[in-house]
Amino acid sequence: MTGPPILSFAPFVQILMVAMILGDAKITKAFRIRAKFVVHTVGPYLDAAGHTQPKLLSSCYYKSLQLAKDHGLHSIAFPSISSGIHSLNPASLLIDIYVDIHHCLVGYYGYPIAEAGKVGIKTIEHFLQESPAYDLTVVLVAFDELTHKIYLKLMSS
Repeated sequence: MTGPPILSFAPFVQILMVAMILGDAKITKAFRIRAKFVVHTVGPYLDAAGHTQPKLLSSCYYKSLQLAKDHGLHSIAFPSISSGIHSLNPASLLIDIYVDIHHCLVGYYGYPIAEAGKVGIKTIEHFLQESPAYDLTVVLVAFDELTHKIYLKLMSS
């Protein structure tokens, strides 16, 4: 059974999020979500001057993947971190873990989708190459047609 967003019924998760820094990731139980765990990550933002933060964005993906591995999980789903989606509803996904995104309150989320996608895909590929013996399925979730098209193009190149 699925339930309300994790923050509405898990006050300690709210405290966890306040204590996290950009690029960090933490894992919690998934409560009534059909995943085993939730990884919370604080994605960077595109600042008012238009600067991106690819190292911090990469860190979000890498630390989330490392948490999955550390907990012996074999599947993870990622939305396009920092490009405007605030959380993933995994009700229809049968996965071990999903990543719930929390953004810094300064600036705005508009990280360019193509740039965010390149960073995410490159980081995922790097992680999987570093851990060839570890069986991990990674699902990239697109919430809109534009993100879907961009990710398809990135994956084919």
